[in-house]
Amino acid sequence: MDRKRVQDVYDSLHEEVFPRLGAIDTKLTALDLGVNAILINGCPQRANDVRRTERLESNIEKIFEKIDGFGECLAEHRVDVTKQIGGIRSWVLGGCVAVLVALLGFIADVIFKR
Repeated sequence: MDRKRVQDVYDSLHEEVFPRLGAIDTKLTALDLGVNAILINGCPQRANDVRRTERLESNIEKIFEKIDGFGECLAEHRVDVTKQIGGIRSWVLGGCVAVLVALLGFIADVIFKR
């Protein structure tokens, strides 16, 4: 059930988030160019320009906070899936060892009864 939930999360990320990353990169490039232009041409002189720049910086901070939160969430789900796979792997290996021990016991019983 958790594996299906993780797969659903991955599918939704693949369909909804990853296509948007290209647009975010484009906007970040445009933002970087705008910031460089401001650095070269000087700081804005009007109060509206200062407010607009502050609002833009605030929005950029929010975007990066969301990206960081998304990365943490994805990492947590990856750890959960890894733990589940590790638990399943240990049960399968334990079962294989038990079958091999039983098979060796059967072979030894057949050989030594002759």
